[in-house]
Amino acid sequence: MSSNTNNANVGAKIHNLVHASPSSCLRISPKSNKLLATGTTDCRVHVWVLGKTVPVMTLNGLASPVASLALDYPEQFLIAGSAAGPIRLWDLGIEKVVRSLQGHKSATRAVEFHPFGDFFASAGADSLVKVWDLRKKGCIQTYHSNAPSSPASSCSPSVVRITPDGRWIASGWDDGSVKIWDMTAGKLLKTFTDSSHPVTCLTFSPYEFIMTVAYQDGRIWFYNLETFLPLEATQPLSSIPKCIEFHESGKEVLIACQDSIQVWGWDPLICYDSVAMEWPNLADVKMLEDNKLVGASLDGNMVGVWGLKLDRLKPYRPSLTQLPPLRQIPKEPPSRTNSSASLHNGAPPIDEFSRSDARDGLSRAEDRRQHSRAEDRHQPSRLDDRDTLPPKAHHGSTSRTKTPNISRENTEFDGAQPKAFNSSHQHQHQDSEQYSPPSNMQSLEKKRTSFIGASGGNMPLNLDITQFARHGAKSRAPSNPPPPNTHQSSSSDPADNSDHTDENLIDSLTFRNTSMTLILTARLRALQDIRSVWDESNVKPALEMMLECRDAGVRVDILRLMNMRAAKVFTLDVAIMVLPLLSELLFEVYEDYIIEACATLKLLCKSFAPLILSQLGTSYTSPGIDISREDRQKKCLLCYNRMMDVKLTLQELARSPGRVGASVRDALVELSVFGE
Repeated sequence: MSSNTNNANVGAKIHNLVHASPSSCLRISPKSNKLLATGTTDCRVHVWVLGKTVPVMTLNGLASPVASLALDYPEQFLIAGSAAGPIRLWDLGIEKVVRSLQGHKSATRAVEFHPFGDFFASAGADSLVKVWDLRKKGCIQTYHSNAPSSPASSCSPSVVRITPDGRWIASGWDDGSVKIWDMTAGKLLKTFTDSSHPVTCLTFSPYEFIMTVAYQDGRIWFYNLETFLPLEATQPLSSIPKCIEFHESGKEVLIACQDSIQVWGWDPLICYDSVAMEWPNLADVKMLEDNKLVGASLDGNMVGVWGLKLDRLKPYRPSLTQLPPLRQIPKEPPSRTNSSASLHNGAPPIDEFSRSDARDGLSRAEDRRQHSRAEDRHQPSRLDDRDTLPPKAHHGSTSRTKTPNISRENTEFDGAQPKAFNSSHQHQHQDSEQYSPPSNMQSLEKKRTSFIGASGGNMPLNLDITQFARHGAKSRAPSNPPPPNTHQSSSSDPADNSDHTDENLIDSLTFRNTSMTLILTARLRALQDIRSVWDESNVKPALEMMLECRDAGVRVDILRLMNMRAAKVFTLDVAIMVLPLLSELLFEVYEDYIIEACATLKLLCKSFAPLILSQLGTSYTSPGIDISREDRQKKCLLCYNRMMDVKLTLQELARSPGRVGASVRDALVELSVFGE
């Protein structure tokens, strides 16, 4: 099982964070992975930006040592449970306690925010799991251990997690049991009792109905949450597993043990790699982009911050895998509007494990694009290959939302939408596969002979709903998972389903309709979130949220709005952000998406071609723009290069029939002002 990989090449300590008193707990923020919250025995909570060794804030308000911590997804609020039981909620924007909650009679051992905000769960040493509504300022649900005769000290929950779709809550107990409750119905769904050893950690796959649980005896169990049956279990590992994180590909789990980092797959069960690590008392790990991992450990009054390069481990080594996924759209550093935006400002990179500087990343991207265009000029056109390639399959897309559709009059989670329990951390790999800008080599595989037009609601589009719903079924948790036979039949060849009963057919259709409803509802929520930050005088925050959403339908809707308000919202900075998105939309199979992308490109050409050409040495007169000459030249060059990237894709679509071909050729006419 051990790997020959040198652990010095895989991971190393980046730096230490020092407290005045012993550290008691910590958590890394679940979304950006840039914030770290630590609790100490002197009743204080410190918030750090990873990469800095001085806390950005210190929070007071607890009367006993900090026992548990959690940050919400937008990074606006922090909750802390104390060793005496009381819970405090801080607003990080104003650095003040905004809620003081009494509920547990003894230590609050674990806290966890609901994926969509306004709710959180807590687990106490009093053998209770509670769900809290921050708007109603109180507990709305309480779950008991169902073992009243057991002493609280010997049977209490130590871990609590909420499924990424926001519907189920799972808790790991000291007696080895794992209990799953349905928060909508407020009832116990299943109790797993496959081990008698305490649970150390558990997590859910963001792509499938898979739960992974680690126990004190060193064993890892994998459970299928569609059938509520165990899938596989490892032999006891050499040390206690402390944290589990699903890889962004969704195919493996990263198990951080007391003395090692291991990569496991469960279908089939296999350990790909294991490398020794010297992190004492590891407390949390999180995936970063670019196949990297950040971890944090407790060591007395110090917190160690660790970085790992996963591409040095099997199965992620470049020599053993296919080409890595394309990087996401380069964009300017975000100008977030929430109250915690200032926390990230000025944070230096985390040594070699941090994300690349945005400006350097853009420069490297431009170098690659120019090199790619130079190669393309020496290659024969392959537009004639279009007829030999299959059309691109299109599936339902996802969005990341913050707030469940829960009325203020009731406490049920009926409208909660999947955030990551949905083939999206999905969290994100499938999103990047669907919407990452294709390279020149990939573009040859995506050419199409036909496009799906809008029906206007008067006729069916003849979409393959089986394939569409199959993706939705995998990516979004339905309110009631289908029985096993329904799941199997939906993933098999339709030609083999002739023996289906009417009941199975109805179950299958119900399941697909539920998935479609969730997809469309999630899209509506994303639009509502973007609308909440929309400001025509500064659309960059709304654009950043739109790009983060990664739902092509939502992006096209926002582009339509921007095209209607072109005179007010389009600036050179906005053009730089939007152009990579247009390249992505040109690889969709829907006519409306491509036509809207072409319309946006034509508006950008009309608005900025004179300015760009003036900076490229032509006779155009530059309109007055209030930016320095040097910055203006850099932005114009960047905008020009991105327009040329879009032009390459348009040229491949120029022979397309119908509305798509007409729109593409019109856009090429506008781009002709830049010459060949």
